[in-house]
Amino acid sequence: MFAWIFRWPRHAALCGGVVLVLLAYGAWSTWAIMTAQPRPTVDYIAKLNALTLEGQPEREDAWPVYRKIIFETFEYDPIEFEGNATYTRLRSLLGSHIFHGRWDDSRLDVAKSHLVAAYPLLTAFDQATALPGLAVPFDASYSSSTERLDEYGMTLAASAAPFRIGAPFRYLATVNAAAMRAAFEVEDWDEALARLESGLAQIEQQALQRFLVVHLSSSASIELLLTELCHQLDEKSMSPWVADAISDRLLVFQTRMAERMTNWIDGEALIREDSVQWIYGQSLPWNSLVLGDFIEVISVWAARPAEVAYLGDFGGLFLADREQSVASIESWREFLHRVYESPPSVWDSFGEPYHQQFGTVPVHMLEDWGLHRRVLNQFHTRQSRIAGVRVMALLESALANGNEPPKSLLEVISENDARDPVSGSFFEYQIIDDEADVREYVLRVPWLPQDDYHAIINSKRLTIDQMTF
Repeated sequence: MFAWIFRWPRHAALCGGVVLVLLAYGAWSTWAIMTAQPRPTVDYIAKLNALTLEGQPEREDAWPVYRKIIFETFEYDPIEFEGNATYTRLRSLLGSHIFHGRWDDSRLDVAKSHLVAAYPLLTAFDQATALPGLAVPFDASYSSSTERLDEYGMTLAASAAPFRIGAPFRYLATVNAAAMRAAFEVEDWDEALARLESGLAQIEQQALQRFLVVHLSSSASIELLLTELCHQLDEKSMSPWVADAISDRLLVFQTRMAERMTNWIDGEALIREDSVQWIYGQSLPWNSLVLGDFIEVISVWAARPAEVAYLGDFGGLFLADREQSVASIESWREFLHRVYESPPSVWDSFGEPYHQQFGTVPVHMLEDWGLHRRVLNQFHTRQSRIAGVRVMALLESALANGNEPPKSLLEVISENDARDPVSGSFFEYQIIDDEADVREYVLRVPWLPQDDYHAIINSKRLTIDQMTF
């Protein structure tokens, strides 16, 4: 009955032999197919840079100004993500409580001293944000592993360039938002509006870029700036001219961000096409495509986790076809443009078609639907919150001189202004009758679940004790 146990070593040897034969066949067949494919060489770095320049405003590019701040003022190292003492102080603001609690709380004194030390940077920051264009180059010199990657013909190292210098942009946005709070707290309206202008202009510049990570990173800057602006609109009594200036600028900002929401899609498609070119490149050691050697090649590429994620399951390389891979990427690009221009009510209907069309592409480097569903939610929430903060500014203008909050938004603002741009429904408005609450009302995004943190546009400012609990 158990005689097969004594024959197990022979079975194991047989199974092992079959596996080795299959791996050998897979490696041989893949090598044969790869070497039979046409191998046109495209300079995707040049194409990405040209694409970035296409969408720029006609006036000057702000990159030379930012480059001087990043590499000369901060002495920033994009390989180690570190800079000098000035940069370190700037970075410390992001982890401080400068946006929480009362402004006169002594626990903010250290953060305030760092802010004061950073004020000279705002002059150069204003110079940069006054220029409407920003074309951050895709430059392979930003990659720490360029020399090793060149051994395998991997030119995609350039795609990490905008990401590697993203941190200084965010820290500049942080010091600017903190300076905006400082100006509002002493009712220096002109300076507060100048900080708002520079903060919004920087985000608009980043939205011109062709790399998804840059857009996601700028969302954090938007949230920081708009949340502080909401707190100020709740806590301060502003003159109508101040509220009107805020409203007018936010309307321009809302329009530009909507227009630039999908700027990254075409750039990401080119990055993936570059991956395909690398896979079929002449310098890639296809004779090393047995399992162990292929994993070793990927480990050399480990300094670039984003690109490794694009490739996904290496098994997708077997019997891959270059033309089919490029065609899949082009279909993916067109599909995403349709998705991101659609309202939330139909997002879920794209899930199954996306999975069916791109779930098993020959070169498996297209993200699953779950990622895009989250990005969709983030980008459209952003649009709703921009419009909602503008409603707050319109209300602030209407409530000037001690007027009572209206029972309905439509009593003081137009029907078009009261509508959420994403869902088309009216913003949800509720008056608060609580003396302990500095807010006079609560404004909600109509299409987000009630328990979503971002559903309430004007959430209360957290105290320092709440943040350190």
